[in-house]
Amino acid sequence: MKNLNIFHVTSVHIRSDNRIFNKYCKNSSDDLETNLVVFDGQGSTNSSVVNIIDLGFAKSFRFLRVVKIYLKLKNFISSKKNSIFHFHDPELILFIFFKYFVSSSNKFVYDMHEESPKQILDNLERNFFLRYFLSFSVFICEFLFLRFFDGCIGATPHIKGVLDNINKNVIGIYNYILKNEINHLNDTNDYNSPIEAVYIGGIDKLRGIDTILDNVNSLSKVKFHIVGNFVDKTTKNYCVNHPNWNKIKFHGYKTREYCKNLMSKCHIGLLLFKPARNHNNALPNKIFEYLASDLFIVHTNFPSWKLYIKEDVGKGVSLDFKNYTFVMNSAVKLLLGLKKRINNNKLIKKYTWESQEKTLSNFYKEL
Repeated sequence: MKNLNIFHVTSVHIRSDNRIFNKYCKNSSDDLETNLVVFDGQGSTNSSVVNIIDLGFAKSFRFLRVVKIYLKLKNFISSKKNSIFHFHDPELILFIFFKYFVSSSNKFVYDMHEESPKQILDNLERNFFLRYFLSFSVFICEFLFLRFFDGCIGATPHIKGVLDNINKNVIGIYNYILKNEINHLNDTNDYNSPIEAVYIGGIDKLRGIDTILDNVNSLSKVKFHIVGNFVDKTTKNYCVNHPNWNKIKFHGYKTREYCKNLMSKCHIGLLLFKPARNHNNALPNKIFEYLASDLFIVHTNFPSWKLYIKEDVGKGVSLDFKNYTFVMNSAVKLLLGLKKRINNNKLIKKYTWESQEKTLSNFYKEL
């Protein structure tokens, strides 16, 4: 059987994006020939695993940049036949118009990673009226034009439910962890003081950095590690000028291998997302990475997260932000009293990316 030719297309994500590159591209089924199309100007590369095709950086204002990307993409897709183009960015939705000017043998798939209209509303850096205008515009584009794609993919059960109301051919491909990233440790290791807690991800107040910093002094038995990039300059200025900033260990942005090693030395994983339109039904990849490293998870009380984090001894505990210090101190007391390190092995085995591969492969074949 001839391999299916798949082209993942992104104009926003970095070429090493975890979901797109490490999962879709590097860990695809053997019967899929996978390519990644980017517009970052870093050049094309060929390998036995993934071909990266760089169509060139389109430097310009946002609108003109998108127009240039569309024209480059149209010329590229016109040269291909019997291929599947898997789009990953909201700004590429309107490319569906070009579907009728390229080979009819090509199929178009849209992958919704997040609910962009809600994400825009949660961006308090933008003007109030601009936020609502942009959010409504994106909502209308998704509602009107996603129905013309040959299929859609939702990154969470909630997003799949949203897409089910728009497109007739929808599957869920969830952000589970790769098997080779499962990081279980020797369960005879005792916990020692200080307990070490880690947060890995984008850094801003909506993800709880202010809660961590404001309460450092009340948690003297905990050493805090923060890994990631600041979401914006305002957040960076807030953090570096906070009186407790020097009391935590800030690592900056690090590789996945570095993060894996760091998590192996820690005991608590922090997921302190504040209630927001785009958070309430989110499914952060960090849930599975923390579980795979046998971390006790202290997390926001979102019902959708409780489906994955079993709240018994050694798994995790939810909180609202009024009882953060109490919950953290209780977690420290619990962990210091355990006879052996927790082991999430049985739990995490249900949530591996490899469990999604067959669903994705069948979806492509049926297009």
